[in-house]
Amino acid sequence: MKSLPLYLTLLFSIITLAASGADKSNGLIVGVITAVNGDNIEVFEKRGKKTHKLTLPTSTTPNFIGALKETKEIKVGYPVRAATGNGVINSIYVTLPIKEVTITPTPEMVKMSPAELFKVADYNSDGKVSYVELSTKIKASLKHGPVSFSKSDRDKSGGLNVKEFEAVMDKIKWWKMSRKTPAQWFESSDKDTNGVLNKEEFAILLGSNAHMNVFFPRADSNKSGDLDQEEVAAYIQTLIYPSSKKRK
Repeated sequence: MKSLPLYLTLLFSIITLAASGADKSNGLIVGVITAVNGDNIEVFEKRGKKTHKLTLPTSTTPNFIGALKETKEIKVGYPVRAATGNGVINSIYVTLPIKEVTITPTPEMVKMSPAELFKVADYNSDGKVSYVELSTKIKASLKHGPVSFSKSDRDKSGGLNVKEFEAVMDKIKWWKMSRKTPAQWFESSDKDTNGVLNKEEFAILLGSNAHMNVFFPRADSNKSGDLDQEEVAAYIQTLIYPSSKKRK
């Protein structure tokens, strides 16, 4: 029997791969569970507006984050952060739904000590700040929040005590940036003392080079290629009060 031409062989290979599920989800998926059927779950990813059909094998143990004592289950409506390969979940973080986010740091909040903010976040007054409480009052991040909270909950109690909470606050952008005035941030970052910040100096101010090609143009309102004190001050305001670009 004659062998098929190369182009037909490749075509049949592509069709076979598609039929066998080669187009299944891969990588990191962050979303909300919309359906559960045994080991098969569906997750809607808001950012990509796409529903992923995934399999949770018995070999993968879910990480339930934030005082899920009575609700350690895979359930519709629960947010998840799943690392997947070919539609199979390799690791998964599950959290309770965040029904209402009221994170708009007020001028009073940015002046508070970590201990005072702990009382604000611990709105059920049980002496612990749960994942839901932290996400509601201090910092919400469906992508990074579950992992960060898990690492911060050092005693694995399901909630943050005062000491653990204080360590978290040191990493919260609006809190960190409110510890100094914009002028002080500018002065400590302007290494060549020429009165403007380049990308490298702006990275020093932010404490990271990540996403600099996004953040720097956003701060450079006059598109001059560097940042003056006014531009830096305006950008810092958006970090402290992320719900608005300007706040008087």
